[in-house]
Amino acid sequence: PLIARYRLIDRQLALSLTGGFSSNFLADNNAYLVDGSKKTYIGYTQGMDDFSVSSSLGLSFEVPVFKSLFFNMEPRFKYFLTPANPDTGYTPYSFSMLAGFAIRF
Repeated sequence: PLIARYRLIDRQLALSLTGGFSSNFLADNNAYLVDGSKKTYIGYTQGMDDFSVSSSLGLSFEVPVFKSLFFNMEPRFKYFLTPANPDTGYTPYSFSMLAGFAIRF
């Protein structure tokens, strides 16, 4: 992925705008039915493209916990620029919430 971050507010609570692009490769196109501990192969999805490009846009919130330890939280919207299935033109999208800790040296 290629992600850029622009700091909008640089105070105790930092706010940044993030965005970028990433490439996606289909590693395996098999579908399975899982029932308890039993896994049964049921086929594959027809028409899936092996390569796609997606974009993402989000806000990043950062709060210091200690001098070099920070808590991050980032709501993000991801949209595929190329269709996952060229036959139908379907371009998936998703919303996600990323959170974690960062250490700066």
